[in-house]
Amino acid sequence: MITLYHGTRARSIRPLWTMEELGVPYRLKVIPFPVDPSYADINPTGTVPYFLDGDLAMNESAAICQYLATRYGPSDLAVGPDEAGYGAWLNWLTFGEASMTFPLTRAFRYGGALAKRYGSYPDVAEQHLSTFRRNLERVDAALVDSEYLVADRFTIADISVAYNFQLLEMMKMTDLLSPAATAYWARLKARPAWARAQDRVEDSHPG
Repeated sequence: MITLYHGTRARSIRPLWTMEELGVPYRLKVIPFPVDPSYADINPTGTVPYFLDGDLAMNESAAICQYLATRYGPSDLAVGPDEAGYGAWLNWLTFGEASMTFPLTRAFRYGGALAKRYGSYPDVAEQHLSTFRRNLERVDAALVDSEYLVADRFTIADISVAYNFQLLEMMKMTDLLSPAATAYWARLKARPAWARAQDRVEDSHPG
């Protein structure tokens, strides 16, 4: 049985959503986020998500999604090597984390509410936010002729990118989204699997 350690506002929503899309059985462990120091006894990296499938342990959210979509497929969530969109799918899957979540979380850390904890560096925060804005433009460009990012269908690449929209929503910064991106985010949240993932979190207890 798969076990996923999940924290509110954490990247673990990506594999959680993916599992609901796939319909695979799993145990959900909702933990406080930021995590308690004792969590290191469970996951030595101290990061969220933490994903267990038998003897396999993983902690990178995009990689977990790819593992799920291929290991528990076949599924339209994945794009196969024989499809024209394969390379773009891999790129968007990583882009959502490396090119979007990284600068966005650094902008929060040094220029938002988290600056009280990490120190306020407005220039650094603005630099990261500027990078994030530029990368949002790439999302807009991908949506000009399609409702989704790649392969003319919903995939885990959309899940990877969508986490950033959830962060913006939590931080009340959705004004950064264009009308096209706002409509895209609304389409994604309308998926039944998204609602089921939210329900699973609400029904679970920390620990």
